[in-house]
Amino acid sequence: MIRAASAIAILALLGASNGAPPFPIVLPQRLAGLHLIASRVNDYSYTATYADGTRIFVAAGSEAAEDTAGTVFATARTAPLGTVKLVADGACLSTSGAELGGASGPQYEFDACGMSRTAFRDAVASLGRAARVERAVASNAPLLRGLSTRIRAALRATGVPALLPSYLPPSYRLREVNTSCGEGYCLTFSDGRGEIEIDGSSGGWGGEEEKSRATVDVSSPIFGRFEMDSFDDPTAFSHQDILQVGNAGLGYQFSSKRVTPRDLKRVLESLAFGGF
Repeated sequence: MIRAASAIAILALLGASNGAPPFPIVLPQRLAGLHLIASRVNDYSYTATYADGTRIFVAAGSEAAEDTAGTVFATARTAPLGTVKLVADGACLSTSGAELGGASGPQYEFDACGMSRTAFRDAVASLGRAARVERAVASNAPLLRGLSTRIRAALRATGVPALLPSYLPPSYRLREVNTSCGEGYCLTFSDGRGEIEIDGSSGGWGGEEEKSRATVDVSSPIFGRFEMDSFDDPTAFSHQDILQVGNAGLGYQFSSKRVTPRDLKRVLESLAFGGF
């Protein structure tokens, strides 16, 4: 499932591949205000991501799924999958037991962040079979201003739609776009002295737990509360694995150098998903 703080959400390739999974595609039929911003289809799985900037809903199907952790708060009756459990883990919500034909059949996962429990339950209850996963066409235009067509195409090709800030400290701008950064991309914002990096990966991020010397508390409308940690360098903060989707295996991490805690907090709390 999507995990807040130590983990959560999301996304996939914009546009489908030529393949198609050998099992039914199941998608929500009602998602008030959310638009398809990313989709991926191949021979063994599919992912469709819907968002409005600060709310996100991910539908995924595959031949195998990871166990879902969290607290069950309700159930939802669906036409294609029967009754599924709804699970809460921090600021994010997920389903458990969404499958066809028992444990040996295809497995489905539906995750959300920034949505109310009622809205999530309604979305899951609206699930129905679909002939295909459509190509994503929505975009968050204000967040994309200043990005060239070439950069947008390169970000799209990574398969990890970008998290972009609507606030940057004075004199900061996007200085570097690296689309060969591990299994995803790295975006570097700087004023020539300080630096903020936002990275997305289709393989997630990892690292050993360390005891931090200082923290910056962030309250994100998407991911809930999490901490940016400072270790050996008191001017540098970082947070790994803030996003993670069980079926999709996607993740994000943030880091900064020589940025005031106040500015870092404002930048991270302004992040929203930009479709391409």
